[in-house]
Amino acid sequence: KLTYKNSSNKKNIFNLSYNKFDRTNKYTDYLSNLITDKFSGSSVETEWRSNTKINKSNILYGINTNHETFLSSDTPEQTMSIFDTFFNYGVGFDEQYLDAGLRLTTNADFGSYLVYNLGWEKKMSQFQTLSLLSKTGYKAPSIYQQKAPANSWGPVGNIDLAPEKSQGFELVYQLLVGSASTSQLALFYNEVSDFIGWETGTG
Repeated sequence: KLTYKNSSNKKNIFNLSYNKFDRTNKYTDYLSNLITDKFSGSSVETEWRSNTKINKSNILYGINTNHETFLSSDTPEQTMSIFDTFFNYGVGFDEQYLDAGLRLTTNADFGSYLVYNLGWEKKMSQFQTLSLLSKTGYKAPSIYQQKAPANSWGPVGNIDLAPEKSQGFELVYQLLVGSASTSQLALFYNEVSDFIGWETGTG
């Protein structure tokens, strides 16, 4: 993680992460033959974001990239890349705070999809706060979720998976209790379509 401050009210942040996995499954088939399956993969994620504070407002924007690879004993190397751009604006006024954001995700396999978040918070008194949140979500299946072969004792991929989409609403009442404790009451609703779960192979 690299952080660069242009001034007292503006900073740029750069994140870089690398993950790699190697997995070996050994099992006996119905003919008592010993089977060995090997899997390997990696992901490289980069993110740059710029955050600027002007009076009571906050502006955040940036880009995110993720490149994945996957290779198994009986599958040639597969790759997938995702590119995100995002923008968020928040402003405070009259004991209230309004926050709105957009994120555009582009995937070579699934195209582009736009999600949003919209939040409002009001300080009702010195001890009470009320907030509302509406948001949508989007998550494309990883290459491992699509390609993991079925001939193993482990998760089974599905090439026909569709991106997971969600929509949610939240209402939160917060009460300050004492000098260092808070109590919250939250009502929320989430709806998910094309939920991605796992099925496990049996050899």
